Amino acid sequence: MHVEGDPGSSNAPVFALCFAWQYMLLAGHWFRCAIAIKRARFHCGLIGVIMAIHMSISLWAGSIQENNHTRNLLFWILAFGYPLELLSSVLVQAIAARCWYPREAFLQSRKKLMIPLNNQFHIDRFSTLMLMVLAQVAKAVVWRPRQIFGNPRGLYEGCGCAFVVLVCLKVFSFDCDYLDADDHALRRSLWRGIAFLLIYPIKIGSLFLMGCGMELLIAEIGEINSVRSVQHYWAQQLTCYGFSSVLLADILMRHLHHIPYVRLLLLHQERRRASIVINVFRMQMWVQAGFAIASFLLPSDSLSSLTVLILTAASMVVLCVINLFDEALLLRTVEERGNRRGGGGGGGGGGG
Repeated sequence: MHVEGDPGSSNAPVFALCFAWQYMLLAGHWFRCAIAIKRARFHCGLIGVIMAIHMSISLWAGSIQENNHTRNLLFWILAFGYPLELLSSVLVQAIAARCWYPREAFLQSRKKLMIPLNNQFHIDRFSTLMLMVLAQVAKAVVWRPRQIFGNPRGLYEGCGCAFVVLVCLKVFSFDCDYLDADDHALRRSLWRGIAFLLIYPIKIGSLFLMGCGMELLIAEIGEINSVRSVQHYWAQQLTCYGFSSVLLADILMRHLHHIPYVRLLLLHQERRRASIVINVFRMQMWVQAGFAIASFLLPSDSLSSLTVLILTAASMVVLCVINLFDEALLLRTVEERGNRRGGGGGGGGGGG
């Protein structure tokens, strides 16, 4: 929207200048860490230089007032700057670790070159960002009462389906953001953590696209007069392709983590139930992949917008029901263990 606006539009320059301001703050933060933390001076200085380069590119894009190919190219460079930053940082860390600490293991020498990180803190920040995105999507699908609706019943039906999707997405997505840091990809290995950091923005961006598509579908269903004529097929594509990408990104992220609750069940010596959870997890992945493929193939001129929202909501409800099975099994195990300990303690007291 910002890149392909009208030639006289000021959206794209302002958008780029906001990016430049954020990159300036990030560059200042990393340079400050380089000055304050001696052992991480090389790593922090490198990231600070990369942020400064991104700031310069953003300022360049913001200085272009006309909608031309150069500005579009600069936005693409900024889009691919994040994965390049991660990969180049790891590569330079590996080279520096081998040069400065050749006799130590890579992970140990890498820790001496980086600032200390709290994995639980970062996991909580990812969860907070997901909540913020879901809140923005919820705000997008709600229309103001003073707007004129040609079909109020259709508007309520479409908003109802959209809110079912949002609630299910909240429950479903937070099962992927494990509360226990030991099960998270950031704790498992370096490359799993990098893969998680690369896939997570794709899921967030797909969720934004899905929210925009649902907003347009609701506008079409409710016949909102203040909205320009909605391209039916394009609105379906935004919703269905965004939903499909969210499900596929979630599958990849779940495989980077430990399977949820298996480790806790094994701690309770519940090997049979741990095996059941693993089988349910595999079944969920297949069902989720099937829904993702079906959603990708769903857009059609013959389908109504309300039908698309109903099918999306039904898919999320099915996935949530399957997804809650492992939680119920774990709670049942903990309850049985508590009853056994309580019964054992009472029997011991009576025997004494």
